[in-house]
Amino acid sequence: MKRINFLVTNRCNLHCKMCDYRIISCFEKDLVFSDIKKVIDWAYENKVKKLEISGGEPMVRKDIYQIIHYAAVYDIYTIMMTNGVLIEKEQSEKLICAGLNEVVISLEGTQEINDMIRGTGNFVKAINAVRYFQNCDENKIKIKIGITVSKFNYKSLFQFTKYLFENVMVDEISYNPFNCNMLIDININKNRTMFELLDDDLYVLEQELEKIMEYSKYNHYIISNYEYMKQFCRYFKKGSGFFINQNCDGQSELCCIDAKGNVIDCWGNYNILGNIKKQSLDNIIYTNTERDNEKTVFRCKGCLSACYENEYNFGGVK
Repeated sequence: MKRINFLVTNRCNLHCKMCDYRIISCFEKDLVFSDIKKVIDWAYENKVKKLEISGGEPMVRKDIYQIIHYAAVYDIYTIMMTNGVLIEKEQSEKLICAGLNEVVISLEGTQEINDMIRGTGNFVKAINAVRYFQNCDENKIKIKIGITVSKFNYKSLFQFTKYLFENVMVDEISYNPFNCNMLIDININKNRTMFELLDDDLYVLEQELEKIMEYSKYNHYIISNYEYMKQFCRYFKKGSGFFINQNCDGQSELCCIDAKGNVIDCWGNYNILGNIKKQSLDNIIYTNTERDNEKTVFRCKGCLSACYENEYNFGGVK
């Protein structure tokens, strides 16, 4: 096991058009810190190298600094995915002092596009969060921007990429295609129609991606792996179900835990293997007959990110 992807909360401070987390979080309580500590203890004992903290929005947890520090004590490389809106100077300094190694701030595109999806004023707040991390006097951390490629932003990806590298000066940009299979089902049909690209859109997307790849090569900028990005048009054209990777190694590489403590075989399948509040992770992961690669692939609805991570060295050109 190389990494754990842990949704530490379903609560969120935003109400983005493509996401229903704010609806379901009304009915749920977060895991307590002691439950999260058990996961981090297990990660250390099993030599897990990375802890990816996401949500919801992790910054709504008052104990987020404790969680990060607890992982840092074990020297586990800790990444936090965030919308950045709740991060100001004080919060950025506390996160770095706690031991955060990398932050991934989500943006949907230019200010107009981002704020149309995420709410007015949130683009500026996210960019300010980047600045706070960059200007922090403490140890520097890796700053990454995560962009979900969708119908709203595909025409301006190159323009936005140039802006981020030349004006914001982030360390890396990660692109992922919009994937309805990884959404809550409440508004899935609305979301699919609103965000997924159609065949007529793919020529423009291909041109945008080509410009990004040439630009990043020439300037030595770090983006998502080139081979991975080349699959985007094929992915949208064939539909996510086309991308079922029979060589998926997600079961041996990745442990997914949701905000209720459920251990999931894969975010695309959302097959629950057990719960950390009721069972040990050893029992869930090493003795569960459902945690089987062939069964997971059989259930797979198809995605481009998780299954293709190993094949395309997902995570950036080094």
